[in-house]
Amino acid sequence: MAVKGVPGSDVTMYVPLGISVTSDTGQPLGDINTAEDKICVARGGAGGGPKEQFRGQIGERRHLRLDLKVLADIGLVGFPNAGKSTMLSVMSEATPRIASYPFTTIEPELGIMQYLDYRQISMADLPGLIEGASQNVGLGHRFLRHVERTRLLLFVIDVNGFQLSPMHPHRTAFETLVLLNKELELYKESLIDKPALLAVNKMDLPGAREKYDVFAKQIQNYEEATNALEESLRPK
Repeated sequence: MAVKGVPGSDVTMYVPLGISVTSDTGQPLGDINTAEDKICVARGGAGGGPKEQFRGQIGERRHLRLDLKVLADIGLVGFPNAGKSTMLSVMSEATPRIASYPFTTIEPELGIMQYLDYRQISMADLPGLIEGASQNVGLGHRFLRHVERTRLLLFVIDVNGFQLSPMHPHRTAFETLVLLNKELELYKESLIDKPALLAVNKMDLPGAREKYDVFAKQIQNYEEATNALEESLRPK
C-alpha cells in the first residue's frame, strides 16, 4: 500500500499587468498581459514515500527578473519637450510633471480617457527619445522597451524641431520624425509595423504655420524628402 503525504499548496505571486518574466540567465519564461495569465516559474519537489524513506524532494529554486513594460492602448512617442505630458494632462485626468526643459518625464505616466458610454482608452506618456536611443544613449533601452507594449503609437512632433543642447545639431520637425522612426527600427524592426498617428504640436507659437507648411510638403513627398537628408539620419 502506497503511503504519501498531503500535497503542498501552490504559492502564487500577483504582479501588475505588463510584466515580462525571465530567468537570471536571460531565458524568457512568459508575459503577464491579462488577469487570466499564469506562469509556472518553479515546481515543487516530489512527495515522499516508502522508497525515499518518506522524505520529499526539494523543490526548484530560481532567481527571476520581472520587467515591467507599460501596457497601454496609445503610447506618446517624441523627442524631449515636444509637449507629450501637456497633451496627456489635457486628454485625461493624469497630472504628469510639466516643465519647459527636456527630460521632465523619466518614467512612463498613464492616463485614462473615458467616453460617455464608459468605454476607456489608456494612454502612456513615454520618456523622450534622443538620437542614439537604440544604442542605449540617454537610457534609450529603458525607454524604448515601453513602446513594445502599446497598441498604437502617437508621434508628437514639435513643429519648431528640437535641439538637445547648444553642442548638438538642431533638427527640424521632419528630421525628428525620421529619426524617431529610425531609432524604433534599430531597436526592434517590428515596431515600425505598429499602427501610428502623427500630432504636430506647438502650433500657437510665432512662425509655426510657415514651418508646418514646409513639414506637410515633406510628409507628402516623404521618399524624396528622406533621400535629401544625410545618410546617417535615414531609416533602413
